[in-house]
Amino acid sequence: MRGMRWFLTTSCAAAITMLNAPSLQAQQWAVEAQAGRIRSALDPNAPQSQTIVLGVRYDDALTGLRVSGGVPTTANDPFWGAVSGARRLALSADAFRVGVDVAGNAFLLHDRVQRTQQIPGVFGPKVESAPSLSGSAFAGQVLPLIGFESSRVQAYARAGVSQYHARFGAQDRTRNVRLADAQLSAALTSSLILMPALRHVRAAEGSYTYAGATVLLAQGPLSMWAGAGQWQSDSSSDNTQWAAGAALRVLSRATVSASV
Repeated sequence: MRGMRWFLTTSCAAAITMLNAPSLQAQQWAVEAQAGRIRSALDPNAPQSQTIVLGVRYDDALTGLRVSGGVPTTANDPFWGAVSGARRLALSADAFRVGVDVAGNAFLLHDRVQRTQQIPGVFGPKVESAPSLSGSAFAGQVLPLIGFESSRVQAYARAGVSQYHARFGAQDRTRNVRLADAQLSAALTSSLILMPALRHVRAAEGSYTYAGATVLLAQGPLSMWAGAGQWQSDSSSDNTQWAAGAALRVLSRATVSASV
């Protein structure tokens, strides 16, 4: 889920930039504050909790950097911090591109709660201390690419590998997958972009394919986007996933955004 959210966010940002050609070469630092409800990726069965996130980001045409941290809203909430970065290294020949996308993420979490667990016993269950959820996760991707760019169309295909390692409490996990994707960004009008995407992931336990599309609309200081798609595995198809958001530039250096 977090990975999907990152993909949609970066893709939409790139397409919104495409609607405003003079900004393609812009370099921008930004300070962000976000608040809302989010479900924990460490415990998908846990109820949604109120979340406040503060962060700093940097963007240019080929680079993205994010540094963010969670602000606890209750005494039981953990401290966490994250940093992620991505860079495209490419050579150009007219409208064609060839190169590689590299990306990395790091996540740290400090659990402030003394956790307990019930252990079955002869005289009934007893309560013992449970491992803390404190830990860290690291991920990296290397994706060689080919692409085509014009004033109204961008098309890219990538294939490579992704590695993930995490250690939280008593759980230690390393995972490697092969992945490939293709995405088209077509400016249907000066303010409307359609972005169909196809993604394939091959892991040790099976293969997964995602097909979906995102639509973006920009009118003056307001931009809106919505996307939907579906994952299919070797044995089943999951429910349709969707996301939507909007951003309004209220001042020359201030933007208010919302997303689901």
